[in-house]
Amino acid sequence: MFALHQWAQAQKQCAIRVDDTGVHARTAVSSGTLHWAAFTRCQETENLFVLSVDDSVGGLCVLPKRGVRDAGGVERLRKLTDRHVTSYQPS
Repeated sequence: MFALHQWAQAQKQCAIRVDDTGVHARTAVSSGTLHWAAFTRCQETENLFVLSVDDSVGGLCVLPKRGVRDAGGVERLRKLTDRHVTSYQPS
């Protein structure tokens, strides 16, 4: 967990955008896109969407629901993950 905290401090503010292409992230020092094809499953919890990255790459993409801008944002994110991730598991 310490390494993740150090990474977050180095990156500064992080902006995430999710659309039909995938998950786009931008920080003060980097940017990138994970296309939907990279994700093998999505687990939705009360507070998060946890996207598992293809096992050949390994890793997770964690999207906190508290980061959504408006009331309909969680439902839009739910629909995107349901449409694009083969194994979607709602909470």
